[in-house]
Amino acid sequence: MTVNEALRRLADELSEEIPDLLTAPLSFGLLWLDLCRLAGEEPPADVAALIESPVAAAAD
Repeated sequence: MTVNEALRRLADELSEEIPDLLTAPLSFGLLWLDLCRLAGEEPPADVAALIESPVAAAAD
């Protein structure tokens, strides 16, 4: 199982309780991006788009 597959399953499972999971204050999306970077995997487009988002800019 890849990082993307595992995180997509987790995101799907948590989405019922946390509707905006990818942009939550402790950004699951930024965590996903970093784990993909560490694993040498390409993140999915919706997750990669967070790099350009105001949430990512605020974290810098």
